[in-house]
Amino acid sequence: MTAQTKCLSTRFRRFGGLFFLICGVLWGRMLNAADKEQLVTEWLTAAKSLQTWEAQVLQTRHLKAFTQPLVSTGKVWFATPNQFRWQLGEPVQSLALRAGSELWILSPKLRRAEHYRLDSLGNGPAKDLMGLLDMGFPKDEASFRKQFRILDVSTNAMNWSFRMEPQSASVKNMLPELKVEIAAGTKQLIATELILKDGSRLRNEFKELRRNSELSTDLFTTNLDATWKITTSGPPLKK
Repeated sequence: MTAQTKCLSTRFRRFGGLFFLICGVLWGRMLNAADKEQLVTEWLTAAKSLQTWEAQVLQTRHLKAFTQPLVSTGKVWFATPNQFRWQLGEPVQSLALRAGSELWILSPKLRRAEHYRLDSLGNGPAKDLMGLLDMGFPKDEASFRKQFRILDVSTNAMNWSFRMEPQSASVKNMLPELKVEIAAGTKQLIATELILKDGSRLRNEFKELRRNSELSTDLFTTNLDATWKITTSGPPLKK
C-alpha cells in the first residue's frame, strides 16, 4: 500500500462514513432473493431524483485501540453530481470538502489543509477508495453494481438495511464490509457504517434531513488565506 493510499484510507475512515450504514436492530420479515432485489431497485430509483441533501450527523467510532467509542457531532451537505461538505465539532474541528476532482481535508484549529487531485490518482487502491465517497447517493444502478455487491437486505416497519462489499479487491482488503440504511417511506439515507479489516467500525446517524433545498456554492469552497499550511497531492488547483 502506498503512502498516499494509507493517508487517504485514514481520512476515509473518518469522512467516508457519509455514504454507509448500521443495522443494529432486530429486523422484520424474511425476504427472498426477488424481494431483496426489488428493494435495491426501489432505493436506486429513488436516488435518481436527489439533487441536494443536508443533515445533522452523530458519528461513533469504535476503534480497536480504545475501550470506549469516540463520539462526534457535525453536519453534512451533498450536491450532485460530486460535491460534499462534511464537518465535525463545534466549533469545527475537522472539515472535508469535495468539488469535482478536488478533495480538501482541513483542520481549522491548526490551520492545516491537505489537498488531493482525485483525477491524478490513476488506477489503483487510492482511486477505488475515493470512488466510494459519493456512493451513499448512487447516481444509477449500473455504476452502483460496478462498485458494490449486495450481501444481504433486511427490513423492518421503518427502515431498509443494505449490507454490501466493494467489488474492488484492493478496497475490500481495507474495508471488507459496509452498510447503508434508508427510511422505508421516504427512501432517504438515515445511517451508515464502515467495517474495517481490523474490526474497527465507524457509524453515522443522520437527522434533521433536508432534501433538494437550495445550497450555496460557497459551502463547497475553501477560501484559504496565507496563514494556512497546505500540502498538495497532484498538480495544484486554485484555492
